Amino acid sequence: MLGRASMLRRLDRAPQVIGRNAGFTLLELVIVVVVLGVLAGVAVPRITHAGANARVNAAAKEFRQFEMALRLYHAHHGAFPPNQLSGVYPPELEGYYDEAYFNRAPPFGYEWDWNPAHGPYPHIAMVGDLNQDLVQRFDERFDDGDTGSGSIQRWDAEHLAWRIAP
Repeated sequence: MLGRASMLRRLDRAPQVIGRNAGFTLLELVIVVVVLGVLAGVAVPRITHAGANARVNAAAKEFRQFEMALRLYHAHHGAFPPNQLSGVYPPELEGYYDEAYFNRAPPFGYEWDWNPAHGPYPHIAMVGDLNQDLVQRFDERFDDGDTGSGSIQRWDAEHLAWRIAP
């Protein structure tokens, strides 16, 4: 049997684990940094475009709700409500479309405009300082991608219109 002194001598000869294996190598750290960079490169564009996409979707939803209210009014009365000044709620839409939604600023621009006599079809328009990138995304997603034609048209620098076709 080994005595106490013999066991202590064996422990003293045991290899020390501390040293080279105590931390990460430079290669391991570089690989982790590269992987994190790739993940950030994929995630950041999606996050930055999420707000713009939300505004585009909100604009489409609000245009469609306004359009549905106008179509219901037309179905009940045989005509669309008369034109109003930009930003003025058409009182004829009471019961069809909530005035609070109309008076709230649209997703882009600062007010709504209802114009039943602009061209051959009536139009709903967002009026204001319109962000060109948002307008283009909106048209590409919900129309033909050209703001000069189709159901969504940019009349000038301040009007983006949604045509209500029969």
